[in-house]
Amino acid sequence: MKTLQEIQQENRKMILEAIHGCSYEEALEKELVVGCKVIDLKHQFFGEHSPTEMVLFEDTGDESFYFTHYRGNPFVKASRQSILDKNRYEILGKPLTLDRVLLAFLEKKICHFHIIIGESSKIELEAIESWDLTKPTLEEQSEETQRAIYELLIKLLILKITEIRKENPPVISELSSEVKQAMVNLKYHSRITDYFDKESALEEIKYSAKNLLNALEKQFGGKNDQ
Repeated sequence: MKTLQEIQQENRKMILEAIHGCSYEEALEKELVVGCKVIDLKHQFFGEHSPTEMVLFEDTGDESFYFTHYRGNPFVKASRQSILDKNRYEILGKPLTLDRVLLAFLEKKICHFHIIIGESSKIELEAIESWDLTKPTLEEQSEETQRAIYELLIKLLILKITEIRKENPPVISELSSEVKQAMVNLKYHSRITDYFDKESALEEIKYSAKNLLNALEKQFGGKNDQ
């Protein structure tokens, strides 16, 4: 079973990809605005190595930022280039508040495909209904809520693949062997949920779905981007 920390990382990855409509790496760069959290991986505190979280509070306009720093220096100035150095800093992004989670579900993209919840695509949102409004971010919600949102993100991904295939039925003879195999794998894993625990089944489905999306993009490029 995935740990809560692993679930949190997967949720953040899928939500940021959805909000920004791009890969996670690109999404993290776009998160470099006021409110973005960054880990200073090289920070020294009283001579000891002590990675420390800091928060961006001002964009100078010259490719540099000011951060509040919770240990040692109260303020830190760093260039965009240095922040993008993975050996020195780890970008976490802005907090995952309820409005950002809803934005990921309702308006933007999940893995390069638009997600639209309408009459033809109804998904139950119990995970959102259980959100504790006294706790502003996703990571502060109960473990049950965080895991439910993780499952919902995967369901939306599978739903969108189904919709794309209905709107644009593939001509099997035109598909590459890689796409065909990915389709077979996804169909298989979607049918074996009764034989595995729920989380393992979801992981298999998610893995197969992403492989199919990658194979389609590899063969058709932007043709499948909705």
